[in-house]
Amino acid sequence: MIGQYRYAYLHGGVLILNSDTYHLMTTITTKPVIFSLVIRMRPYHLLVPKLLEAGIRVLVYAGDADYVCNWKGNEAWVKALEWSGKSEFNAAKDKKWNTEDVSRTWAGNVRSSGLLTWLRVFKAGHMVPHDQPSSSLDFFNRWVQNRKLCA
Repeated sequence: MIGQYRYAYLHGGVLILNSDTYHLMTTITTKPVIFSLVIRMRPYHLLVPKLLEAGIRVLVYAGDADYVCNWKGNEAWVKALEWSGKSEFNAAKDKKWNTEDVSRTWAGNVRSSGLLTWLRVFKAGHMVPHDQPSSSLDFFNRWVQNRKLCA
């Protein structure tokens, strides 16, 4: 255990799990980490820089209709993270994230630099996968396959 976090070693990486994503995430065989900001408030701002400096990819996402964990606040803490790629990440521009299905839906905005990716999911509240299941499946599959979320 790492404090309150459950974790698993996967091919030399560390995967942080929480109760809502445990079953889905235990099948990952690469070493990205996905933090769902829809679970409960935890001090991720202290853990994420350590993961980034250890060479582990991190995706942080939030729904733009979430009143509990609003996306603006989440975006702010991601931009404030103290890590070696902070300047490059903050200088990067937000880009459109379109799903890869036939609809090519503009599903959110993504910012990515180095090992850190921030994703704002449109029309999603506190439970992003519940509110936007197709879009969630799109970003999850692309992320674990190490494919970009934007063109």
